[in-house]
Amino acid sequence: MKIKKRTSAVLGMGAAIAMSMFGAVAPASAATLAPSCVIAHTLSNGDVKVANNCAKAKRIKVVMAWGPDLACWTIGAGGAAIWDDPLGRLDRVVLC
Repeated sequence: MKIKKRTSAVLGMGAAIAMSMFGAVAPASAATLAPSCVIAHTLSNGDVKVANNCAKAKRIKVVMAWGPDLACWTIGAGGAAIWDDPLGRLDRVVLC
């Protein structure tokens, strides 16, 4: 009985030490959200449209829920891009 308590205490201390040394690790998919001047929405036919209303070109990636993310794409200032009916549902747009 005492051995189990000591083992769990040692494992708990090891986890605490590891977290303090390395910090919490963000998932690999964590990325900076695109600024609010980049607007994305799903069209009535299922296509995804992203418009760049920013003053400069933006390199963006469309993240899909329940489907593969779309490749990084550069959209010029004032430009837009349309992806033909990608799998999944539009989740968010991030910077590449």
